[in-house]
Amino acid sequence: MIRNEMGEISNIQTYAKVTEANCQAALDKFAHALKAIGLWNEAIAESMASFKWERDEVGAVFSTFTAPPDYAARVHDMQVSPYVFICLLTGAQKSDDYWLAFNLYLETEELQNFYNGEYYQETYPLIKSITLAMHQAFDETGVYFTDELQDMEALEAFSEKDLSKLWEFDYAIIPNHLAVIYSKPPVTHSIKKHETHIEAWYTQRWKEPV
Repeated sequence: MIRNEMGEISNIQTYAKVTEANCQAALDKFAHALKAIGLWNEAIAESMASFKWERDEVGAVFSTFTAPPDYAARVHDMQVSPYVFICLLTGAQKSDDYWLAFNLYLETEELQNFYNGEYYQETYPLIKSITLAMHQAFDETGVYFTDELQDMEALEAFSEKDLSKLWEFDYAIIPNHLAVIYSKPPVTHSIKKHETHIEAWYTQRWKEPV
C-alpha cells in the first residue's frame, strides 16, 4: 500500500489473473478505463508503454508502473493516482499464478470528514462513476472501494480462497457471474441487484444521500 505524505489513502481496486503472455491485454483494458474516467496523461502513457515483465530468483515480478504521485490527475476536482502491481500467489511457482492489481488511489481527506468519519456528499457520485467505469473494463472480480485497512483483502479472498475477506470494502460493484458468492451479505453490508451487476456497500459508512 502506498502512503501519501498528506495522510491516509483510499483505493478503488480490481484484479485480473494473468500470465506473461496475456498481461498486455489486461493493461490495455486498464488504459481504456483510465481514458473513460478522464485520467490519462503523457506520464501514464509512457509508463504503460514501458511496462516490463521481469522475474527475480523467487518468481516475483516487478512493475515499472510504481510511482503514483507522478501520475496523479484531477477527476471531478479530486486527485486520483493510478497504480499497477503484480502479485505472486502464496507458494505458487507456475507462470499462470499471477494477478495484476489495478488501483486508483485517492486522498481520504478529500472524500471523508475527518471528525465524524462521514463521506462528503460529492464523494458518492464520484466513487460510483469511477467504480462503474472500472467494472466496464474488468469483470473477473468485483471493483472495490476500500480504506487502508481493507486494502487488498478482496484479492486475498479470491487468490487464497479466504471467503471471510470478500466483504472488506465500503462500496463495490460485483459482476453477475459472482452473484452466488455475494448473494448473502453479512449484517454489515447491503446489496442491490441490477441487470448487469450487483452494488454492495458497508451500511455503517456508505450512507448515500437519498
